[in-house]
Amino acid sequence: EDNALSTHWDDRKKRGLMGVPVGRWDAPAGQEVRNPIELFRQRGEQAIAQREVTLRFEPKKLGIAHDGPNIITVDESAQAYARGVRPGWKMVEIQNRPTDAMDGAQEIKNVLEVSKAIGKPFTITFQKPRIDHYGLWSPLSSSSA
Repeated sequence: EDNALSTHWDDRKKRGLMGVPVGRWDAPAGQEVRNPIELFRQRGEQAIAQREVTLRFEPKKLGIAHDGPNIITVDESAQAYARGVRPGWKMVEIQNRPTDAMDGAQEIKNVLEVSKAIGKPFTITFQKPRIDHYGLWSPLSSSSA
């Protein structure tokens, strides 16, 4: 154990880190010291990615009411509910087309209708809401799909 501590201090001395305080951001010998701000950004992106889910739908009634990309209600007897979609989720992509690039709620509704009219299964990527102590945001107006 004393040898390991000695090796650690010798390594810090070789790397010119004797004046740098030892802390949580000090990497072990042979590893790169990572920027804590970069780590925070990457963890945030990973958290968002973990909240996204892509679901495949049949070309029939979805059973959702939405305001633009935001899901307001889900019909419990329809396929969206059976696949786990819940109020508060947000549509991020429809058939690999980002909803942010669409021009409002009417275009999102049209893309959903066209996807169903083609008669083939299609995908929608949803982002689950971040749960916080303030609850979920609910838009006031809605349109059904």
